[in-house]
Amino acid sequence: MFVDACAIIALLSDEPEAQRVSDALASLTRPFTSPVAVLETVLGLARPDKLNLPVPAVQALVTEFLEAYGISRSPRHRHPRSAASH
Repeated sequence: MFVDACAIIALLSDEPEAQRVSDALASLTRPFTSPVAVLETVLGLARPDKLNLPVPAVQALVTEFLEAYGISRSPRHRHPRSAASH
């Protein structure tokens, strides 16, 4: 199942729904996210109203989080090739 930036932000910034998101993530098999969602998460958490940390520090936290929860950064499926690539 796809894990979006909002879910990761909720957990890492201890938002009110963090426990619900944590429970949902714990029940997933093979969760994944996208590079765009990771970027959105890092930039969202670096804001002053969230973690207020430099982007590299937040990136390290997000990477640790993804590894701890076993969240892959690429989907289990591939996009179909375009006709131009044949």
